[in-house]
Amino acid sequence: MKKKLFLMFVCLTVLLSYGFSGSKKKMDVELYTENVKAVDFSEMDSEFEFVTLFYQNIFFTFDLLNYVDRDALRDICIDLYNSLKEGYRSQVVVNNFIGNDSLIITFSQMPSDKSSLLIMTNYDNVKKSIIVDPDDMKDSFALLYYLRNGKLIYYKYVDEEQVSAQEKLEQNLKDLKDDPQSITYVKIAENYYEMNEIEKGLKYLKDNKKKAIKLSPKTSKPGNINDVILCVEEEGKTLLQFKQ
Repeated sequence: MKKKLFLMFVCLTVLLSYGFSGSKKKMDVELYTENVKAVDFSEMDSEFEFVTLFYQNIFFTFDLLNYVDRDALRDICIDLYNSLKEGYRSQVVVNNFIGNDSLIITFSQMPSDKSSLLIMTNYDNVKKSIIVDPDDMKDSFALLYYLRNGKLIYYKYVDEEQVSAQEKLEQNLKDLKDDPQSITYVKIAENYYEMNEIEKGLKYLKDNKKKAIKLSPKTSKPGNINDVILCVEEEGKTLLQFKQ
């Protein structure tokens, strides 16, 4: 079965994003790292996968990209990745996420499995609120990934056959020809990112942005095609910054 990253996070958006952003004001984002090595991600070679999960499954899902400083967020994403590789458990804090309450996103490992990346938050997925009692985490929003050959893979897809970026690109180009859809343009840009052709992916997205928007239903709700394109643009810019 082919893994389609963007379809996964679009589905997450439909389910989750509308209750997340409690305030439409600008929010500060900060990175904190522990000063004692507590995790082992030294073999991680997964910039594309990490940037994808950081932007899509966290900041897009929580409808935050329009409310944070994007330049600062790129720096945080890169510093976070490097801190984890060096062995430091880390937290990203979004201040004043709901009222005066901050969203705390913790990046760690399951104690019994050093191949895992466990991402926990203090956000209650049922009550749509910040969790006050640290012992009441049963409904908190969380993500689980595993390292396989240095790459981060979402836990549901660990046992699936991995499809190469080139194969995904060829399929998406065929799909675009047979049945043009706005999301396919976005996935093709990501295919180029995964192939480490970042500039080509960003140019493709820029050149086809109007086509993608034209094919998409017009809506101002969070998760619309403009937000999707913004997210993938920011992914590309962050991946380029990794090279500098």
